[in-house]
Amino acid sequence: MELNEICFKAHEMAVDKGFWPTWNTREPELREATAIGLIHTEVSELMEAHRAVIVDREEHELGMAEEMADVIIRVCDVAGHFGIDLDTAVAEKMAYNATRPAKHGKRY
Repeated sequence: MELNEICFKAHEMAVDKGFWPTWNTREPELREATAIGLIHTEVSELMEAHRAVIVDREEHELGMAEEMADVIIRVCDVAGHFGIDLDTAVAEKMAYNATRPAKHGKRY
């Protein structure tokens, strides 16, 4: 499945599950900002899963995979909402990043 197809399905499911309510139509930016914020929530949950790996490696590595999937799903939901061609955007960004120096010229 290509990213754009995942984005379409992720956004369709998010709408169906009520993450994009039709109320408050005068402030669509608020809904969009909330959806973008939910990406941060999933990244934070991934960090917590990583921290737990020290306690029970196998169980929590599965948790990390699940949280990584949630991050991708949230990103794809927002991309689907905005109609972003993520297949092209990722391919172009990876091609650009291939031309950059190690660590993109930063210390870390």
